[in-house]
This record gives sequence, structure tokens and C-alpha cells, in this order.
Amino acid sequence: MKKATRIKLFDGNGNELNDYKAIANEAQETEIFSVVKNGYQIIQHEDVYKTVEDAIADKNLNADIRPNPLYDGNCGRLHIEVTFPEISLDVENDGLQSQLYCTYDNSYDGTTGLRLSVGAKRGNAVLWIVGSRYYHKHTKSVSVAAFEESLEKGIESFQTKIKGHFMGMFKTPVNETGALSFLDTTLEMKGVSKKYVEAVISKVKQSTIKNKWQLYCVICDVITKEASSIDVRDRHLKALISKMHRIIKSSDEKVESPATPEGGATLKEVAEKQMDGVTFLDEINSKQGPSLIVSSPKLTIDKKGKRKFAVMMGDTELKIFKKYRQASKFVQKAA
Repeated sequence: MKKATRIKLFDGNGNELNDYKAIANEAQETEIFSVVKNGYQIIQHEDVYKTVEDAIADKNLNADIRPNPLYDGNCGRLHIEVTFPEISLDVENDGLQSQLYCTYDNSYDGTTGLRLSVGAKRGNAVLWIVGSRYYHKHTKSVSVAAFEESLEKGIESFQTKIKGHFMGMFKTPVNETGALSFLDTTLEMKGVSKKYVEAVISKVKQSTIKNKWQLYCVICDVITKEASSIDVRDRHLKALISKMHRIIKSSDEKVESPATPEGGATLKEVAEKQMDGVTFLDEINSKQGPSLIVSSPKLTIDKKGKRKFAVMMGDTELKIFKKYRQASKFVQKAA
């Protein structure tokens, strides 16, 4: 791993710039990583790696620690991937384990402070999850105790919040038609490469999609495999997964209680009577305001044409929407 050093800077007249220093490669000072103020403190890559090892050892955890060599190039960045095989979830009870997966990032070029992100990994696929658990600016020394505390919180989050998040997706019905309709809306997303979306679409067509979890796993698997770099991978996963969550609400998300329409029956009862149970959140126009319809895998979304999405029950067309998001809200939340 490269080691950084601080070197002096001078202006065009040869006068030293007292408020600023350059961060350079100690073995080759002509390789400049960044220019920083005097308050900046170098955190060496090797110190980060040793601190990660010590924090994990102190917890007596079995872990696979792998620094990514691509990040110790000219930019002077470090990316460490840590997988915990014994801390895992089997969401579908099919033997495929989603394991706790932490990444540690550090840089000499100012692109990131010392950062710990907590997520999951299934096979080779990174399961992208919002949020970092620890961020450390380059103004003080790195602490093993702080890493241990952050790791403890990460493990707790994985076993509670992340588990609940995954199970909520597993309980949310999504079929191939709905998955493809959603992916069609991402083909022209700003900052998202069309070739990656098309690769996801191709994989969906080869798979049997029954729920949101399976769609999520296909997206993560394809982007992890196809992305040209870790930055490209994370940027695309963030964009696609975030939009998926906005459009397809999981069954673990809280919703308001059903309102009571005229006649005394709840909208849930009306839905069960008329549709034999429907699984998705619908903004129903009634005097009582928005409400909940119960869900059922019998509802599907069929793309009939441009700006025309039909909610179907078998061969029966229930309602037409101009946008997929509107249709998905009609068929989206498990009661």
C-alpha cells in the first residue's frame, strides 16, 4: 500500500505557502495526491487496514478481509471489503445466504474521509443498502475503539433493520411484467448507463420474478458483475435501487389504517369482496381520503402502450394509468 507524506508548497516567486501543504507519495514525491490546509492529518492506508484487522480480532469474528488493489493507484485511495460468513440471513429459505458485508474507504486525495459502510453480499453480488455507519474526517487520529463501536452497530443493524428490510421486499409481490415496466422507466435516467439497464432487463426475462426481493437481487447481481469500477457499481446501484424503492413500496413500510367509506364497510372489506384480496396501496378518491386496499398476487400490471399501464386481474382490466408509478401504487402494499 502506498504511504503518504506532507511536502511544502511554494508560489511562483519561490515563497512558501504556509497555510497549505501537498500530500504526496512518500516513495515518489512527484506523485501528488492533493493540496490540503495545515489542519489536515494523514491517515495512512496501512494504519486503516491494521485498525480494521484489530477491531475484528478483538470481537473474535470470522471475516474475509480484502483490500481492493484498484484503489491504490494514482488517486491514492484505499477500499477494503470485509465479509462475515457467519453473520448471515437466508431470506428465501433456499440455502442462499446474504452475509454481512462492510467496506472501509480512505483516501489521500480528499475524495473521502475514513468511511465505514454496512450492507450485505450474496455470492459475488453486493446488495446495495442506503447509509454509512461511520465517517471520520482527516483531522484526528483513527481509533480502534470507534471502529469496534461502529462494527457493533453495523452487526445489530444487519440482524434487525436490514433483515426486516429484506423480508419486507420478499413479502411484496412483483411479477415479470411489473419488473420490466419499472425497468422501462429507468432506461433514460440521468447518470445511468442504458447498457446496464438493458443487461438487467435481459436477466429478468431469463428469471422467474415473484417478488420485489428477487427483482432487487437481479439488479444487484447484474450491476455488480457488469460495472466497470466500484464507483460505477455503487452509483448505478444507488440510482436504480433508490428508484425501485420509491416506485415499488415494500410490505414492511407503514401505511395509514383503512378509511371507512359510505355504507359502513371498510375499503379493505370492499376490496376483499370485489377483488378477492388485492396487495397494493391505492390513492382512492373518497370522502374519507386515501386508504388501503389489501393485496393479492392476482393483480398484475400490463404495459398496453406508451403512457398506458393497465392493472389486470387475470384477463380482466381493472384500471388504466398513464404512469407505471400510478399503476404500481394501485397494486403495491401487502396488507
